[in-house]
Amino acid sequence: MSSVNDMDLTSAHVCYSTSSPVRKISFKDVSNIFGVVADVLVKKDSIDRGLPPILEEVEEDTYDTSGHVVDEQSISVYLVDINWLKEHEQIVSEERVQKLHDAIVGWSAYKIPLLVDSRSGAILDGHHRYAVGRMMGLSRLPVVLVDYLNDDSISVDVWPECGFDCLTKEDVVEMSLSDRVYPPKTSKHEFVASFTPIDVPLSKLR
Repeated sequence: MSSVNDMDLTSAHVCYSTSSPVRKISFKDVSNIFGVVADVLVKKDSIDRGLPPILEEVEEDTYDTSGHVVDEQSISVYLVDINWLKEHEQIVSEERVQKLHDAIVGWSAYKIPLLVDSRSGAILDGHHRYAVGRMMGLSRLPVVLVDYLNDDSISVDVWPECGFDCLTKEDVVEMSLSDRVYPPKTSKHEFVASFTPIDVPLSKLR
């Protein structure tokens, strides 16, 4: 089981929809991580209702760390409007954001997508990647979309000594939809699968 963090790369009132317009990049992997499927998306254009407001599909091969195209099974990464994404937790440090910024500039690409709830836009993993996107003035970011509240392969706990005894998924979504955020290192998400490296050029994100 993988623990999500940015070093590696009461009930919420959410307007749910079965799908949303997004800009999509398909890439290859050995498994369909997080159960992301393209048919959960449908056209909508209201950012106020929590739906990705971009519609453009791009097919693209993704290479593994040795430079070979991974071609066992297709999964999906989506380019979504950065303004649709919602933080639920503070970043650990500005220094960490700056180091990640310098690495992304050096690569001229994003190498790991954010993990995002498809229904609310809540960022589950990738707050530092999101902060870098804001720093660079990007208009969209690569994400893996999941049905967070209904996906049993993703669980949430709290980090030791964070000041909270426990968190629920509903707590995370509700915080993302509020004008507040949790302190750094509060939520600790765990999931069965792990991210596969991607290579989305910065030119596609401006």
